[in-house]
Amino acid sequence: MKSIGKILSVVTVATLLGSMPVMASNGSQPVTKLLKDDPNAGISTATGILQEDLKNENFIGNYSESEFIKDFHIKDEKKSELPVNWYLHPYDLDASFYKPWSGMAKRAGTSYRGATKAHTNKGYTFTTDINPDVFIEQGALNAAATIEVITAKAKRLITQDMKSLPEDKKLEIVMDIIKRDMSYDYTLNVATQQCHLQKINEGLGVCTDMSLLALYLCDEIGLQEPGVVGVQLDAPHTFNFVNVNGVRTYFDPTAVVTANDKKTFTDPIEYVKYGWGKVGFGTIYPIKIYDFTISTITGSKN
Repeated sequence: MKSIGKILSVVTVATLLGSMPVMASNGSQPVTKLLKDDPNAGISTATGILQEDLKNENFIGNYSESEFIKDFHIKDEKKSELPVNWYLHPYDLDASFYKPWSGMAKRAGTSYRGATKAHTNKGYTFTTDINPDVFIEQGALNAAATIEVITAKAKRLITQDMKSLPEDKKLEIVMDIIKRDMSYDYTLNVATQQCHLQKINEGLGVCTDMSLLALYLCDEIGLQEPGVVGVQLDAPHTFNFVNVNGVRTYFDPTAVVTANDKKTFTDPIEYVKYGWGKVGFGTIYPIKIYDFTISTITGSKN
């Protein structure tokens, strides 16, 4: 996964299509567009749930707005009981919410909390009182513990005074905190050898770690509907979105850390063109942008 700082240093004027429609800031327009003249390229022949998943990826939205993610994970009779921003703390929901195939499903009648014990993930030892037996999927404990640690870190870093600032200033504060707290692993050794919990605790990681911390800082400071964007170009990358004064706003915490670049966008395609506008993109490769929020959260187990 390449550093956005290095990527920005090689930006050139490429032949990116000017005919690409601008996506509405509320995420209501498709953003998966091929940048080559082939209207049939990228059309999926998948059916059933896979087709619905691919359809869902065509929209930058927030999982609190997405019916697909609810349909896949949450029992129909429980959807109306979901708390606001439930997707940020999916492991806090009790067993009655989840369908059995969800990676966040729990065993009914099993306590979520228990004795505090030590566990190891990729050689990193951490302690938690979350009961490992409560989850059906192996590895869910690691994700649940990681999200709790990131949430606690966000609470330590965000003060009450920050919560009373105007929303545009709140986003500036979030980016300032990430710049101070995180460093980028240019060697990529940490990215493959350490778990997300260790990387965020120690302040050294890659784009996913920056996006995870940004996600919970935005939530803690009081910005609405934060999420994570995934983009697949020559390498996968994540950046973030959040509502600022009612407008969906995109920013890249990795760019903040590596290049002190705090530029924001209301169109994710415009950001991709800004950050990856090098020769080849726009003439050869498709741009695929998708909501990666729940995948980033559940993937924090790694």
